[in-house]
Amino acid sequence: MQFSVENFKQHVLKKGLARANNFEVIITPPSSLAGQPWNTKEDLSLMCEGTTLPQVSVGIRPLRIFGPAHHRPHSIEFGGEGLPFTFLVDQQMTQKKFFDAWITSIVNFNDFTVTLADNYKTKIKVYQLDNAGNPVYGIELLEAFPRSVNMIELNHSMRDTFHRCTVTFTYRRWIPLSEYSK
Repeated sequence: MQFSVENFKQHVLKKGLARANNFEVIITPPSSLAGQPWNTKEDLSLMCEGTTLPQVSVGIRPLRIFGPAHHRPHSIEFGGEGLPFTFLVDQQMTQKKFFDAWITSIVNFNDFTVTLADNYKTKIKVYQLDNAGNPVYGIELLEAFPRSVNMIELNHSMRDTFHRCTVTFTYRRWIPLSEYSK
């Protein structure tokens, strides 16, 4: 099919375009936070203002037999060094309290001991939604946990702004979700 503005227009009208603001994040609290009063659907999913879908890349090595090198795949990387999530923070600072509790469940602030990984790692699902709010694409971060909870600025001159808390998660890998029901 040859490109034309009319063909492009018809394609977009028929299929639509994915919108960056149609997404949902579902964070399952780790076992270290079990029994806490968190409503992750309202306190986290609803308040997640932004994130990104993670990258994936194939590691390559050059192979030179004769002439220019041939690139051969040898591994896969899931970009697990960090994926930022930005949350709006309510007046009770619920989101900040949640992530502070999670971080302190990983490394004890008093004696600096590290908890067993099974206690603080979890799964995080990220869905792209269509205009009707139905999932059309989804991924699941595996063995995820917060690596950093960024600073929240306090400033008397910022009268009409809201707190945002950016949390960077690390994870081992991610998988595409084959079915998109939440």
